[in-house]
Amino acid sequence: MNLRLPKPISKEFLTVQDEFLQEEIRDKGITSIDELTPICEELYLWQGDITTLKVDAIVNAANSGMTGCYVPNHGCIDNCIHFYSGIQLRE
Repeated sequence: MNLRLPKPISKEFLTVQDEFLQEEIRDKGITSIDELTPICEELYLWQGDITTLKVDAIVNAANSGMTGCYVPNHGCIDNCIHFYSGIQLRE
């Protein structure tokens, strides 16, 4: 989904992408932080699909250069985060 040539993104593409991702989100479901119980003040421990969390921030398992994965279509968490975020995240 987020493999593309380095050129401007058309509004048409973003519209199609956003409609697709909204459908994917509806199919997967969302986990809200309000549904979770903290293990101590403001610290939550949760196991599941990180791309389904409705939270302010997530931690990405980036490489030592903090640049993410360089392997297209690799099943790592970095690629999953970028896929479900849409191509604007790399922008």
